[in-house]
Amino acid sequence: GARHDEIEKIGQEADKLGPGQIIVLEVISPGGLVMEGDKIDTTLIDLKKRHRVIAWIKEAISAAAFTSLHCDEIYFQRVGTLGAITMFAGTKSIEGAELDAWLKKVGDTCELGGRNRWIGEAMVTNAPLLSYDKDENGNVTWYNTLQGKHKLSDAIQNLTLNADVALDCKFSDGT
Repeated sequence: GARHDEIEKIGQEADKLGPGQIIVLEVISPGGLVMEGDKIDTTLIDLKKRHRVIAWIKEAISAAAFTSLHCDEIYFQRVGTLGAITMFAGTKSIEGAELDAWLKKVGDTCELGGRNRWIGEAMVTNAPLLSYDKDENGNVTWYNTLQGKHKLSDAIQNLTLNADVALDCKFSDGT
């Protein structure tokens, strides 16, 4: 498992070699605790000021997906999956102001990594819809509706991307 203190130690080792090191985090996790995710959030934001951080995704679900969204680049293993960042309070998913704050935080984290915030928001809860179109040059236009040709998230379940879809919509940097 990766906790913020282990990520800090990785950063300290990279610091010994000087700024601009490339840190690859292989992610194989079904998730984790929100409290640890908050600490990892702070740690990765600080680490990215000094080094390039890359996620290599096999399984990044829930908190592991949130962690991966911080990375400068995201690559998927052929069988990789990333998404389903639902936050729970006990056995029930959060609602109201707490959900609104979590949607904002995940969206802000997507933007921090150079990605459209709607992607992260669609991973949090069913309500945000997400689709996209690609033009003849491969440029992607995102919609927070289902008006795009490629539908990713609907009102039934929140978004989880696989390697092929992540590459097609340019969410990932490669497979």
